[in-house]
Amino acid sequence: MNISNKKIMGLVSFFVGIDILIILTALCKIKNLSIDIESVHKYSILILLVLLLSCIYIDIIIHELGHFIAGKLVGFKFYSFTIFPFEIRNQNQKVIFQITGNYGLLGSCMMYPKTFSKLFKELLIYYLGGIGLNFIFIIAYLFLIIYKVPNMNNIFIKIFFCFLLIISEFNLIKNVIPSKVNGMKTDGSNVLTIINPSDSNDIDLMEMVISLQLFCGIRTRDINFKVLNNRNIFSDKSFHEYISLYYFYYYLDSGNFDKAQVCIGIIEENIDEYTKDVRLDVMCEILYSYCYIKKDINKSKEIYTQISQVLLNDKSIGGFRIQMAYELYIKKDIVKALEFGQSGLSLVNQDEVKGIDIFEKAEIERMIERISNYSN
Repeated sequence: MNISNKKIMGLVSFFVGIDILIILTALCKIKNLSIDIESVHKYSILILLVLLLSCIYIDIIIHELGHFIAGKLVGFKFYSFTIFPFEIRNQNQKVIFQITGNYGLLGSCMMYPKTFSKLFKELLIYYLGGIGLNFIFIIAYLFLIIYKVPNMNNIFIKIFFCFLLIISEFNLIKNVIPSKVNGMKTDGSNVLTIINPSDSNDIDLMEMVISLQLFCGIRTRDINFKVLNNRNIFSDKSFHEYISLYYFYYYLDSGNFDKAQVCIGIIEENIDEYTKDVRLDVMCEILYSYCYIKKDINKSKEIYTQISQVLLNDKSIGGFRIQMAYELYIKKDIVKALEFGQSGLSLVNQDEVKGIDIFEKAEIERMIERISNYSN
């Protein structure tokens, strides 16, 4: 899919024009609603606050519902629907409701393609779904404010619909503008990545597609790096923060340790390119390569000294895998290695199985098999 910059600018200009028209019309009509704020009692401020928060969450629900509907239309697999902090999740083919501890995430709809044959078209529809449904509801709010709300006597209902329209407009514009905040891209940014081929966009799209494959439960050794068809394929000999790690996992899971070592070498050379938090996670994988592939005792101990506190606090499958490798290959403590391995395996079936989980499990089982061979 390739749309020229001229067409992109034309579409954006058309959308912005319609949006400005809606905003101007809304401001004019809201002004004519005759809402007497001074008549609202001081104790009613709490009601206004509740109305404002309700409108924020209604808009978020509508946006994520748009993604869900679009995902269903193109045949995506449902994974989770989260509205701070409530979550509906597909766990082992059963839909469950739970309250998460993630209070910083306002909302998300996680769905993934079952196949990659029409990936660009399906992803485009999926990312436009949230924006599209928001836009439909904005038109509905405007219609109500023009024709219905003026005839209502309750001042709070009038304020409620005004809040809905203003918040929806603000969030729509925020989602349309291509940007990236705390690692999260807006829908506008994802759409631009899909429709406008470029070196940087191709890399971003490749990262997006590989992540989708892993969430679909595709094991790392079965990752399809050529899924972008005629788009550029990022080389395993170049550096990229995440794709280089994917290549490392891919070759490690495939048993091609020479290429895995080359990939982790490139990552180690560019370790300063990672943010502080991600750098610590990457250092754990570098430690794993020194323990498991190179069997370099001195270097392994040096790295472990730097990140031991991080590893001890990491209760993920990957954290236990790396601890197990260090105990098995460097410290030669089979009992401790088995303890970490069993702790890692106990986490595998607690959630919807992802491709990276299958890889982690296989690595731990490979080390347990090695221990069994030692025993025999």
